[in-house]
Amino acid sequence: MRKLRRFKLLAEEALASDLFKGRTAIVTGGARGIGLACAAKIASGGGRIALWDRDMDRARQSAASLGDAIAVEVDVTSEPSLAAALAKTEKDLAAPDILVASAGITGPNATVIQYPVDAWKQVLDINLTGVFLSNRAVAPGGLTKSLGKELATSGVLVNCVAPAVVKTELFSQMTEQHIQYMLSKIPMNRFGEVDEVAEMVAWLASPLCTFATGATFDLSGGRATY
Repeated sequence: MRKLRRFKLLAEEALASDLFKGRTAIVTGGARGIGLACAAKIASGGGRIALWDRDMDRARQSAASLGDAIAVEVDVTSEPSLAAALAKTEKDLAAPDILVASAGITGPNATVIQYPVDAWKQVLDINLTGVFLSNRAVAPGGLTKSLGKELATSGVLVNCVAPAVVKTELFSQMTEQHIQYMLSKIPMNRFGEVDEVAEMVAWLASPLCTFATGATFDLSGGRATY
């Protein structure tokens, strides 16, 4: 029984090591945080990685740690920038098989009255429009629900992972009071880890996921039902 269990574990490890072999993944905001964790998970399965980020120094450092990976400078709010990033990715690696659109910012912690309009527009531009434009650059269409239906018979799956609060460098942009407030809303009484997000993203992007598309996967420690 022990030998059988060990054989099963070795088989699972071998499968995981080749899960993304021959596949190319674009990860926006891939220089750090959730994006980097997702990139590392896919790279560990043999995938090629294009880290799309605006912080090129950090992106180059991160790409160097992943093996078969490149850093590509991009502004996800700009169609010309995204088109150039896609062209570079196809030239240096290959046409993408996977897009992980994870670029995002928090914006300031402020009341509606005090919230700067420019900061509001920047959050929307990066976190919402940036996801739309990134998807649009790689495959014609819209966001998760509509794009999932549009591509349902093409062999392309489109899904969304919705984490609650995950411990990343973005915490440095928040007040301690706000951080503790967010923690109080999570029934598990802890923040998520980037590796937990990466595990779910990697499964959704892998050949093991075959029939889920146009869906939103909750990763909130119970907050979605709170």
